[in-house]
Order: sequence, then C-alpha cells, then structure tokens
Amino acid sequence: MLIADELAVLLTRERGGFRCSSYDVADTLAGGLLVELALEEQVSGEVDSADFWKRRRVQQESGEPPSDPRLARTWELITTTAVGAVQRAVAKQAKDIVLPALVQQEILSATPRPLIGPRYTLLDESLRVNLTEELVPIVMTGAPADERQRNLVWLLNGAYSLRPALGIELRHSVTVHQNLRALGKPTWPAKAAIDAMVGRRAAAAS
Repeated sequence: MLIADELAVLLTRERGGFRCSSYDVADTLAGGLLVELALEEQVSGEVDSADFWKRRRVQQESGEPPSDPRLARTWELITTTAVGAVQRAVAKQAKDIVLPALVQQEILSATPRPLIGPRYTLLDESLRVNLTEELVPIVMTGAPADERQRNLVWLLNGAYSLRPALGIELRHSVTVHQNLRALGKPTWPAKAAIDAMVGRRAAAAS
C-alpha cells in the first residue's frame, strides 16, 4: 500500500464518511502522494526565496514517470502546474486519485450521492487496526518511529485528525503533545504538505 492508501484507511469510518473534514482528507492524501514521490526521488523541494517563511515548493525532479498509475497521475499533474500551486493542485484531485483504487481493491466501498460525490466506507477494518497498533505506541509512549511512520503521524497531525484517526481519547492530549515534540518537527516533504493545509485554513478564515 502507498502511504496515501494507509492514510485513507485511517481516515475512513467503518460506518461511512471520514474522521475529519473532506478538505483535510484531501490535503492529507495529497501529502501522502507527495511524500511517496519524494521518497522515490521523483520530486524535490526548493526553498522559495520570495516566500516570507522560506517554505519549500514541490517541483518535478525525474524525467520518467513512476510505475504506479496513481503516482504517475500525480507526477504528471506536478509537471503541468506552476511550482507555487502544486500542493493545492494535487489536493484538489487527491481523493479522486487515491480512493477509487481502494474501492477496486475492496478495501473501501463507495455509495453514489448526487452533486456531493460518493460516500466512502471502510470495508477491511483489520487494516486500520493493524495501522493503529503500529502508530499508537509512537504517540502514546514515545516508541521509536521509522521514516514512513513519522510521515504518517506528521500528516495526520497536520490535518488535526491524529487522535480520531488513531482512536485516542481527548484526555490523552498532553501525552500525545509531549511525544509529538519528542518525535521532532515535520521535515521535507511532509512539511510542504502541512504548510499547504495551514495556508488553506488561513485563506478560508480570511
């Protein structure tokens, strides 16, 4: 499974719908796709000298598209989008790139709804259980995390969906916060995706 697939499993409910807003799902899945491309050295992140915060902007790196059709579709989108708009462009299409493939694999189901799009339901709950058993110790006890696990945690936290995705009660918020600090600040490429989430929220609030 791709990192974006694992995020989709964690964010989709067994009774249908998502565990956070549809916008945050899109941002998180986009982050998963960008992380996957970066790990395969298909994209890079250059610091934008014109940006006050000196954020990294995603740009195409490799001359050949990746073999996975979903990553190839994302890679193609990046090659045809202005550098400063890549994260938003990927987020707009992320659900359409990731979720239908999981329906074909019978990991999710999709119930058509006029105008607002399909309602997705998690079919294979064991996948979510396995992922939560893997990630909960990292944020609850400070267990060691590899690069993939750190990216999953960072992206979920950036979407404000870490606790609902992992089934962690509100009373454990202080413990989670402490262990997230110990995990360290997000780095490229997860940081670029989280910056895009923050930017969208700021634009929506203005």
